[in-house]
Amino acid sequence: MLNMTIAASNRHCPLPHYHHEKRPWGGFERFTVNESSTVKILYLLPGKRLSLQRHAKRSEWWRVIDGDGEVTLGSHSYAVSVGDEIEIPVGTLHRLSGGPRGLAVLEIGFGEFDENDIFRVEDDFGRSRPPVHPCGALALHRAKGNPVLNPGYAQWEAMAVMNPAAIREGGRTHLFYRAIGTDGVSRLGYAASDDGVTLDERLPFPVFAHENPMPARAGRFDPVAYASGGSWTGVEDPRAVMIDGRVYLTYNAFNGWDSMRVGLTSISVADLQAKRWNFSPPKYLSPPGQRHKNWALFPERIKGKFALFHNLHAANDGRVCVAYVDDPLGEGAPVADFASPDPQLLPDSPCAWHRRMRSIGPPPIRTSLGWLVLYHAMDVYEPRYYKLGAMLLDGEDPCRVIARSPVPVLEPEVPYEISEGIKPGIVYSCGTVIRDDQLTVYYGAADTVVCAASTPLAAFVHAIAAGQA
Repeated sequence: MLNMTIAASNRHCPLPHYHHEKRPWGGFERFTVNESSTVKILYLLPGKRLSLQRHAKRSEWWRVIDGDGEVTLGSHSYAVSVGDEIEIPVGTLHRLSGGPRGLAVLEIGFGEFDENDIFRVEDDFGRSRPPVHPCGALALHRAKGNPVLNPGYAQWEAMAVMNPAAIREGGRTHLFYRAIGTDGVSRLGYAASDDGVTLDERLPFPVFAHENPMPARAGRFDPVAYASGGSWTGVEDPRAVMIDGRVYLTYNAFNGWDSMRVGLTSISVADLQAKRWNFSPPKYLSPPGQRHKNWALFPERIKGKFALFHNLHAANDGRVCVAYVDDPLGEGAPVADFASPDPQLLPDSPCAWHRRMRSIGPPPIRTSLGWLVLYHAMDVYEPRYYKLGAMLLDGEDPCRVIARSPVPVLEPEVPYEISEGIKPGIVYSCGTVIRDDQLTVYYGAADTVVCAASTPLAAFVHAIAAGQA
C-alpha cells in the first residue's frame, strides 16, 4: 500500500514555499516554486553510508521516504525513519547511513549545484581530502614588515602586545592594542599609522585600564598558570566601532578564570583626534557569575538599535546570535538578559573546514553582499592552532549565515606565529580597517606581537559568497 507521508500534513516544513492540500482523490505537497533547486532521491543499501561531507555552495533538505537509518548532522547523530525531515545549512558536516532495510531519502538542494562541491572529511571508499589551507582569493597576505608592533620597554607593555582594535578616521589608522605588563595586568596602548602598516606613532603610556570596579588580585602573577589568557586581570581583546561621532570599545574584563565579563566604554572622535583620553566610565554588558567574552558591536544601528554580536553558536550552523539593545551606555541600561552559551562547554560542531568555533574576530563589516564576519576556529588536523575563518551574514537579518569560506583565510605558518612567543600556534584578530578597497586585518601572533595581513575586499567577499578558494 502507498506510504502516504502527506497524511502528516499538519507538520511544520521549513521550506519557504512548502504547501499542502487535500483533494477528493487524496492530496499533494509542493516543495518549491520557480526556485533554483536540484531534486534527487538517494538510495542507501543496508549498512552502507555516505561520506561525512559538507557543501560550500548549497543547502539541502531531506525527507525519509522509505526504510530507516541514521543521520549525522554536525556533532550529533540520531535515528530516522519514514517521514522524518532534516535541514542541512551551507557548510554543515552531514552523513546518511542505511539501516537494516536500507534507506531512501528525498533530497532538495538550494543554491548552485555542482557534483564537485563536496568536501569529504571521512569516507569508507577512500575519497576523503587532506587538510585545507588558505589559497587564492580567500587568503590574507601578511605585511612585509610583520610584526608591526613588538613588546615595549616600559613595564606596562614589556610582556606582550597583541589583538588590537582598529578604526580608520581622519586619514589615519588608530590601534588600541592589548598590552601585558610584568605585573600580569592587561591595559590598552595606542599606536597610529597613515598607511596602516608603518606605525609612526606610539604613546609611552596606556590610554585605558579597567581598574575600577574590578576587584584587586591577591598573590603574584604566574605567566605559566595564565598562559592561555596571557594575563591574570585587566582589559583583554578590544573591538572598536564608530557610531554617531563616538568610538565604542567592547572588551573582555578578565579577573581570573572565575570572573570573565564583557565590558564597554566609549570616547568621542573629537577627543580621539586631540589625544584626550576621556573614556566614559566602563560598564559591564554581561551579568556576573557567568563566563562571557568576545562580544562585538555592529558598526551602525540596525532598526534604530545597537546590534551586539554575542555568540557564534545558535540553534544550528546556519545562525549566529545577535541581540538588539538601546544605548548600552545609557543611564540605567540593564545588563544582558539573553542566553549566550559558553563555547568552552559546548561539544565540537564540525562545519565548513573546522571542528570547533571559538569566537568572533573583529566587528562585522557591511559589504554589498552582506555582513562580513571573521571568526576564530580550530580544525581536526591541527587542534592546537587558532585559525581565522570567514562568513557572510544576511544584510537584513544578521542572524542568518548565507555563506562560509570553505578554507581558513589565515592560519599560523611563519616563525613568529608557530615557534616563538608566549603561545605558539595562535593568530587572533580583533580589528580591521578598509582603505581604497583594501581590507587590512590586524591580529596577535602567538599572544606576543601585533601583525597585519590584507586582501582586496571586493574579490574576497565575492569568493566567500561563491564558496570558491
